[in-house]
Amino acid sequence: VARRGGLTVIPQDIPTSVVANVVREVKSRHHVFDTPIELAPDQTVAEALALIPKRAHRAAVVVADGRPIGVVSDADCAEVDRFAQVGSVMRPVEVLLPADTDPRATFDALDAAHSPLAVAVDGDGRLVGVLTRTGALRATLYTPAVDAAGGLRVAAAVGVNGEVGQRARELLDAGIDCLVVDTAHGHQDRMLDALATVRALDPQVPVAAGNV
Repeated sequence: VARRGGLTVIPQDIPTSVVANVVREVKSRHHVFDTPIELAPDQTVAEALALIPKRAHRAAVVVADGRPIGVVSDADCAEVDRFAQVGSVMRPVEVLLPADTDPRATFDALDAAHSPLAVAVDGDGRLVGVLTRTGALRATLYTPAVDAAGGLRVAAAVGVNGEVGQRARELLDAGIDCLVVDTAHGHQDRMLDALATVRALDPQVPVAAGNV
């Protein structure tokens, strides 16, 4: 969502330790190239079919030592023994690009190769992400929402009950970019108390309060 200039709010019932992991994951991701599904060559077709639907580009990248060696789609797995290894059904990477490639150039490369998916690597040849023609086009239309350090932005919510101050502090320490004080009845006294507690922490990020 941040790649398209938006902001996702992690719900208030997610443990703060999980939120911290998600924040680190989001902020480490590329601004343009999508986060790929990675498979080892000896993983099975059954595993691939279970994971591939989790991405709109309907494919996974087969990696060895962190470097892409092939691509496998759900079509590649059709009518194949589910215990077969993906290394035996994967296709070569048709479009391999440096991670700093402009989205327009990525689109042109995909169009010229008649390939559905580009794979991006860093200077050491390690997998960074993937991009479709649709993704490349969208990347030319939207500006990513990034923090001062260049990481993608993400928000998290805290409720108005329980240890509001403790959770809010833990979320701020996790590096969230916006703190959402979340309740269905924003006009209640508990909301005002929760806001006072949050403001007492002197958060250096925007605080959103609702529903009002």
